Amino acid sequence: MSSFSNLPHSLLRYRPACNSYLPEELGNLANGKVWFRHLGGQNDDAEGVVPIVRSSEEKLRGLFKDLRVSAMKHLPPSHEFCRKYRSVKEFRAFLRDRRRWQKQFVRVAPERIRISCFSQPEKHDEQYMWRKYSSAGQGFRLHFTKESNCLKEDAPYWAQVFYCDNLDRKRVSEAELLAAEFHLTGVPVFDANPKQWMAILQAFSVCKTEEWLPEAETRLIKYSLKEDGYVQVPNYALTGVTFGSHASCMLIEQVRDALGEELNYEQASI
Repeated sequence: MSSFSNLPHSLLRYRPACNSYLPEELGNLANGKVWFRHLGGQNDDAEGVVPIVRSSEEKLRGLFKDLRVSAMKHLPPSHEFCRKYRSVKEFRAFLRDRRRWQKQFVRVAPERIRISCFSQPEKHDEQYMWRKYSSAGQGFRLHFTKESNCLKEDAPYWAQVFYCDNLDRKRVSEAELLAAEFHLTGVPVFDANPKQWMAILQAFSVCKTEEWLPEAETRLIKYSLKEDGYVQVPNYALTGVTFGSHASCMLIEQVRDALGEELNYEQASI
């Protein structure tokens, strides 16, 4: 997962020419927003496939302690976790009973993780991206420039995609999944270390097979029960548009009218 200081200076986003939602998209772009969609709608079958591994005794004890403290702080005394699970032994039995939930979480998480995709200028394959994501040069490319490293607490976070055909690189422990459940139901287990929760999201959402390496992708990620929609882009501002070499005059005029003349406009030669 990227730290904010390591975010690229600029990011790119390729858009197709034939898009029935183009007027709505341009209106949102003018307000600094991009489309956010669920992970389950992406094009790599390996995304969202996360092996679950057993937790070590040391990790289990540490997590149990964190959960107990957080549960006593945030849950009513009648809650089963405050009332029943008072030892690591009982906690381990509790984990066994939660295996069904683990399978359900792995199944539904891709539908609840919302992402928006960008490419790194220096690393992506430009011809590949124009061909695959911009209607073979008939669409356009958005240029975003970094303005800040600060991120609001409730904002989506950035992560660079890594490409590997070995799914074992993104394992998640059963204890981490349990903590994720408590986190999502209002028990902030990871108050002291929110990166642990982000690591769980990362395992699901930023590992792709090497087939997609030409994209050199950086993602904006958020876990949300809300529907897909437009979200404000943190840290970056839209500063320019490059039209494909085969973009129509109608598309160029439509984009420029919607986004204004303050942006830098150019046309690709490839």
